[in-house]
Amino acid sequence: MKSRLKKLLRHIFYWDSPAQGAFFGLTLAIVGTWLLLSLFHFLWTQGAFGWIWLPMWDDCSASWSVKAFVDAAAILLLYSLTLTVRSYAFFSHQRFQVWIWLVPIPFFVALTAGVVVAGLCGSLLVCCITFCWLFPLLLLSKIGWRLWLGHALCWSLGLLVCDVVRSNLNNVLEHLIGSPELPEFLQLLSSSIQEILHLRGAGWVWLLVAGLFLLLLGYLLTARLWARAAGLPYRQIFGRGVAILWLLFGINYLFQLCLAWQGVKEANQAVAALEQRFNRPLTAQALGELYYNGEQPDPDFWQSIKTLRENSKPLPSELSALSVPHIEFPPEAMRQVRQRFQDIEAELSQWEQMFSGSIPPPALSYKRGHLLTLLLPHLGPIRDFNRRSCWRVRLALKAGDVNAALAACERQANANNALLRETTLIGTQVWRVCTELWLDSLEMLLESRALSDEQLNALTPRLKTTEKQVPVMHERAIYSEAVMELDLFEMFAITRETGNEEFDNSARWRDFRYFVPQLWWYAALDKANIARTFMVSDFSEMPERKDIGRPLLLSSMLLPSNAAGKKFHGLTARLRAMQVLIMAEQHRRRHDDWPEQLENLPEDPFTGEPLRYHCGDCVLRVDVATWDEESSLWSVDAQQRTVPAVQVWSVGPDMIDDNGLQAPTQPDGRRPDDIRAILRLKPQKL
Repeated sequence: MKSRLKKLLRHIFYWDSPAQGAFFGLTLAIVGTWLLLSLFHFLWTQGAFGWIWLPMWDDCSASWSVKAFVDAAAILLLYSLTLTVRSYAFFSHQRFQVWIWLVPIPFFVALTAGVVVAGLCGSLLVCCITFCWLFPLLLLSKIGWRLWLGHALCWSLGLLVCDVVRSNLNNVLEHLIGSPELPEFLQLLSSSIQEILHLRGAGWVWLLVAGLFLLLLGYLLTARLWARAAGLPYRQIFGRGVAILWLLFGINYLFQLCLAWQGVKEANQAVAALEQRFNRPLTAQALGELYYNGEQPDPDFWQSIKTLRENSKPLPSELSALSVPHIEFPPEAMRQVRQRFQDIEAELSQWEQMFSGSIPPPALSYKRGHLLTLLLPHLGPIRDFNRRSCWRVRLALKAGDVNAALAACERQANANNALLRETTLIGTQVWRVCTELWLDSLEMLLESRALSDEQLNALTPRLKTTEKQVPVMHERAIYSEAVMELDLFEMFAITRETGNEEFDNSARWRDFRYFVPQLWWYAALDKANIARTFMVSDFSEMPERKDIGRPLLLSSMLLPSNAAGKKFHGLTARLRAMQVLIMAEQHRRRHDDWPEQLENLPEDPFTGEPLRYHCGDCVLRVDVATWDEESSLWSVDAQQRTVPAVQVWSVGPDMIDDNGLQAPTQPDGRRPDDIRAILRLKPQKL
């Protein structure tokens, strides 16, 4: 038994053939690591390890599966290092043999220092100097200086060229997602190579091919090095173990390539099905055509709006907390706000005049692969205009000018109609927020009791029209999100046009897909999953992250939350509640009293049951402005009060009736999320 074990160990560590062992160790370090990473990636992508990203994302400790593969890689590399060191000790001069076995200690120290100082580049540099330049010097008398120099140069230049390409790809990510900048040396080298070789796009692929060819030549020269050191024929260095490793590499590569091709096929099918669902191409061009719909952009109009916005900041810093008009103000605070609006009257009036007529679309850039960086500078001015208009309504009602308040509401509605062309989730959410501000203005008008019957009756059709727009905007948001997320994959396929020559000439990730088919397959799975996920009629049907089933990067990070759908439904609920509130006001005017109950109430979009109606004492949160002596600023405190009111409400996304209350998280951990329209019977003083 002992002799068998000894024989097995001698065979495993190539005791009788150290030259073949060293070359096998090198091959194992290269191919074995590749195979191990491929296996881990395959199992991880299939969800075999559960949900794993980076350890700090999950539970701040690496899972057993990650530790197992790291341990396996460490054992593999340690075994390869043992074979290499033992071979150099065997073939070197006798006086160096003992010292060679101590080399791993300073090697690991230098390797750790290299990683700390320069990351991957530092580790490659330490390995290159140690195994390509220093260790072979021990065999110089047997291999000759030409072989030593050629072997070292091929490995060094090959690693350098490949690392420059890798760094260039990382540079693309740095510009796209803001990852850390590259070392200055590699940036300088990369730009120099671009200038000398005039590289652009696919040219970087040929540079990588050249680097891999140099590495292959260095690998073959390593075989020649050990053959000369051992005095063996060149072919004898390539033992059965080396052949098996390369055979496994080839099989694995073909397997991964087939997976990638199948993944691309499934992704294309999923995208085609999604295009049928929307009856529209999922391209940046189609998204732009949907946005403009034949209209022409007017950059000058929006530049004027930008200038007016900058010149009409409504509140100074000490009043910034009072930007919301429904806050209860002490007389002093109200005086300061009114004075500020008088100061910006000229700019605000001009702004209102421009938003009273036809509002042209801004000039937006809908380019393939650029939707991630699509700027929407027009949304801020429209949102701020709605806030200023709410103030206009409140100040006009306080002054007793109902027509001015109605005109401000009309301008709000006109500005919000300009948002109906929006084709992004952000844009549609701004439309939703602005519509909520418009409803705030309508509530102030109702509470003022100053509307005539004709003016009151005219509000219901407007509310019904806006309610019909909600599912249309919801659908546009779903379509736009599908296009924008699928466009992310185009971002890695095109040559960017940013005006930065160094970046625009950088490598394109998709051109390298045949070098790493594992990542190609992974990207195809992610794309297919995104396309399938958007086969929904409502954002509230979007899956949670834990329900995706696979650790897919873009799917888990960028798919919109189902909360977006709930917000659209919340707007529908409030629009319906406002219509019921108007019905109650109409009843009061006809019968000189508020109805105790109303029949045929609209449906609550969250439960399918009728909305709730109540006339009497209601609990609501009121924001009250107070002066902070320490900071010399106005602040806002929330108070919960019970007031006589008429309210109509939806139970909200949690489908629990909180009597119309919407408030922060309660001590029991639950957050009331009812959605309501309310008319206080004793309105607050404007």
